[in-house]
Amino acid sequence: MSSLLKMTEPLVTIFSLECNGWFLTDGTEACGSQMFHFLHRALQVWGLVGLDRLLSFRVLNELQRFVKFYHSAVKSHGVLLEQIRDTCFPDWKSPQDPFKLLASATKKMEKLMSPVATCVRRVGQAQIIRKMIRNELQLGAHIAGEQMYQSLVIANDELLRQMCRKSDTDCNGDSSESSGYFDQISDMFTAAGACDPLTTVFLNMEPMEGLPLVLTMFVISHMGNLTYDHDFGSLVRAKDECPYDGWPLAAGIATILKQFHPSFASSFFASLSQFVRAGIQASFAPKTRSSRKEEIQDLPLYITNTLIFLCQLCSLTGIDRSSLHEHIPEYLVALVPNAKVGTI
Repeated sequence: MSSLLKMTEPLVTIFSLECNGWFLTDGTEACGSQMFHFLHRALQVWGLVGLDRLLSFRVLNELQRFVKFYHSAVKSHGVLLEQIRDTCFPDWKSPQDPFKLLASATKKMEKLMSPVATCVRRVGQAQIIRKMIRNELQLGAHIAGEQMYQSLVIANDELLRQMCRKSDTDCNGDSSESSGYFDQISDMFTAAGACDPLTTVFLNMEPMEGLPLVLTMFVISHMGNLTYDHDFGSLVRAKDECPYDGWPLAAGIATILKQFHPSFASSFFASLSQFVRAGIQASFAPKTRSSRKEEIQDLPLYITNTLIFLCQLCSLTGIDRSSLHEHIPEYLVALVPNAKVGTI
């Protein structure tokens, strides 16, 4: 596992969804689907499942460390978060001079941002590797036995329907008789690669005060350090010293949001969309009379990157694009052609 993590380190590699692998800045492939095929042949199915389990423990450990730090550190920033929340309320309205406030807040919360960056980077890297393992297992299951795979899907659907009927009719029923069957179905689904790693709930956590706002400030503060690469079809580092890569960044944020109630994700989307709308409004608003005669400039880099990031986040979390259009009109998203991204 350690060798695989070194080969896919976000500090030096770029993950490309379109090319299905990790690449160096010069275009050399560092790790791709062929590598996972070799791992499949060497470790067999249950070896890959064990590797996926190790990566899951790594994600769990990073999330636990982040939660422990956040609870102790956010107490000293509670007043600042409350001020930002009051300034940006309501989220459908563009606040006055939000960028100055966010720049000042990000600087004051610099100590809090560093652990967020570490957690997001490591969790996102591990989750994308788990996605690639899932794809390899799923491909092997389809090739080895398509009929058996479809039978497994049907059995799982029927089991879910039975659970729903049982919960409706007998809330206090004993499920110990069928727990063994549940475990067998779960193990077979994992071996067939039919489980989406990004839907995994690692922790049962209580609400964390101000987390959507902290994640919003984190994303905003780093979008200017990325640029869209047409060859890789992804957000990549604009400078070598930038420690982030587009898809791992989105996967890390998506995993953190998945650990909480869906309202946390909605709040995060609303806050980030509010920033995008305010940025677009500031870009096209003439500051002087003479500027009315000037040609309209392109959208700022951080605005286009944020729109692309939001669309990537929708594709990773399975959130319908229409949910994004509730906060950002569709015609504004259409201003960025690169926002039309696929899914892993």
